[in-house]
Amino acid sequence: MKKIAAIIILSSLPYNAFANCAKQKEVNALDFKAIQSSMMVAALSCDQQKQYNKFMNKYGKLLSNGSGNVRSYFKRVYGKNYESKMNSFVTGLANKATNLSMSGEPESYCNESQTAFEELLKIKNNEISKFTERKKYSSLHGVNACS
Repeated sequence: MKKIAAIIILSSLPYNAFANCAKQKEVNALDFKAIQSSMMVAALSCDQQKQYNKFMNKYGKLLSNGSGNVRSYFKRVYGKNYESKMNSFVTGLANKATNLSMSGEPESYCNESQTAFEELLKIKNNEISKFTERKKYSSLHGVNACS
């Protein structure tokens, strides 16, 4: 009876429930993509385009390299439909960042963004994971790391 219950429970899970988790390099790339989206929204919402340009000059190559990891995650999880899912994901990140920018006090949001830009521009590329691991950014994408 216990075996039958276990089979019923496991068969009710989505087909790729365990495949939806991301490898660590994919999580890092997703986190950094979330930061990039947040910084882009801050640039537009808070007139911080100069800071965003400096951010992109510093991290553009890292973002470009990470795009392959983001793509590999979506290919693995969604197969041939990965491009539309990935595009929706990127749009969703921007929407979530925009919603955050509009909730609360705009001045507070802009001050926080300015601090984030300053911090991002000071750290070394190989230490970026210390910044990307912050829940504020990783929670924007909602993808869990595989254990």
